[in-house]
Amino acid sequence: MGNLPPGSSTALPPFLMWLWLIVAGIAIGVPVIVITAALLLRARAARATLRESGHLTGPARGHVTRVTRCGLVGLGVGALTALALVADYRRPGVLAVLACACGYLGGVLLGEYTGQPPARGPVRAARLQARRPTDYVPRWAAAAAALSAVLVLAAPIAFAVAPVIHYPGCPPGWHCVSSPGWVQRDQTAWPAWPGTVTAAAVVAAALVLGAAGLRRIAARPGPAGGSEQVDDVLRHQAGRAILGAVLGLEMLVLGYLLLTGSAGLAVPNAATAPGPYLGEQVMSYAGGGCAVVGLAAWLVLSGRIRRSAAPPPDQAAVTPGP
Repeated sequence: MGNLPPGSSTALPPFLMWLWLIVAGIAIGVPVIVITAALLLRARAARATLRESGHLTGPARGHVTRVTRCGLVGLGVGALTALALVADYRRPGVLAVLACACGYLGGVLLGEYTGQPPARGPVRAARLQARRPTDYVPRWAAAAAALSAVLVLAAPIAFAVAPVIHYPGCPPGWHCVSSPGWVQRDQTAWPAWPGTVTAAAVVAAALVLGAAGLRRIAARPGPAGGSEQVDDVLRHQAGRAILGAVLGLEMLVLGYLLLTGSAGLAVPNAATAPGPYLGEQVMSYAGGGCAVVGLAAWLVLSGRIRRSAAPPPDQAAVTPGP
């Protein structure tokens, strides 16, 4: 907003305040709607699997209910945090989206840690197959999460070493392009290191927590007296949900960095600097695309179950003799 003279008001004009409220509502409303849909789709798919196998009652159903409730609680905490963040219009609206994403990831992990089906009973079963965290996530999603994480973690270094580009024919200051609320500088203004380092730290934390959650899914004991086939399907669903929450968060952060970098280029027009102008357009569209992919990751990975992932019931377990 620029530096204001001493004693001037920092309040936004009514038109800009209404515009900010609309943008903030979209920034919070869209993630909340998408995440809620993902949680409900996951619960519906899990209950359908349990109903088909005849295990809709008992610990398995309670597990699905707890996981859904924890996800909704995490989303609620994230949404409340987002509302607190957008109360100050000087903060970027992307923080609200990231707050919802972090709340969702926390809720998913909390649900998987607290919703462990009981492993007690007179008969214990053991599978003659080692479980690995990578067995419960799609390879394409794992590759996408790894690639996006590398890009975000490399962003602080990339922006720090990026050269400053001066646009020829543009006088010092910001007189090339000027409109209400927007000024055009005569050189690039790459994102500063505090923001890029914070973004990298958020993604690194999400990776660590997601990896811990996947290890939990692979290592937890199966339910005593329950169907190993259903248990395996629910493990796949949990792994997909965790990876979807991590990937969605990563893509949102990557999109934010790309959009911020695009604004840092801020090329006046194609004739002034054709190369940087093209880079600005590519970064701008790529940033918006990353945000859309992040929202889609929640629905595609969390809201679907791959039924064929489960082994046949007759090959699922070996019961020891007396």
